[in-house]
Amino acid sequence: MNANNIKFRCSSLGALMTEARTKSGQLSETCKAELIKVFINEKYGRTKSIQNKYLEKGITQEEESITLYSKFKKNYFVNNKARMSNEFITGEWDILKNDIVTDIKTSWDIFSFFKAKNEPLNKDYYFQLHGYMSLTGAKSSTLAYCLVNTPLNLIEQEKKSLWFKLNCPDHEAIEYLAGCEEIERLSIYEDIPVNERVFEIEIERNEETIEAINKRVLECREWMNLNLFSNE
Repeated sequence: MNANNIKFRCSSLGALMTEARTKSGQLSETCKAELIKVFINEKYGRTKSIQNKYLEKGITQEEESITLYSKFKKNYFVNNKARMSNEFITGEWDILKNDIVTDIKTSWDIFSFFKAKNEPLNKDYYFQLHGYMSLTGAKSSTLAYCLVNTPLNLIEQEKKSLWFKLNCPDHEAIEYLAGCEEIERLSIYEDIPVNERVFEIEIERNEETIEAINKRVLECREWMNLNLFSNE
């Protein structure tokens, strides 16, 4: 068994493309940590899963976000369910239409939504979208942030967490009821116009970036063969 045929997920490209802080030509510690995860998954079938409320909302509300995005663009978009691979990478983007690949990001709340809107482009997303463009042949891509309602089960979890933080008060206690009201206000956004709940970042295809990704994949496979698979 070796790493020669391993194809890396587009979502992991940001970690793989992180540059080492010291010696040039060396893989960064962030990259190596990601490669160890890939190795464990390939050899032992174990995946280090990350589960939190932010990811859960993103997964469960993906369709609602795409519906919101369709309204925002005044166009109908279908959520892609197919995974594609090439010689180097594999990925499952959200939308592909008119030679534009779009990845949907569902914000946890209105504060994280506006924070993302006013921050520089996340480098992980930059490389992820280039992975999708490499797979699809798309000439451009869009990162679309959407602000949609939080699912009821997560709202209830937030209320339960508040109840414990307040030392388990009576459910009719004023401070608890006020806290629950605020949780709901930070979870429901239907009162905000559609055009204020979506923003886009366009990323044009850069062939040098795609070539750099392919080159890094080869370097990662070589490192895995020398440092991980060689110890089998």
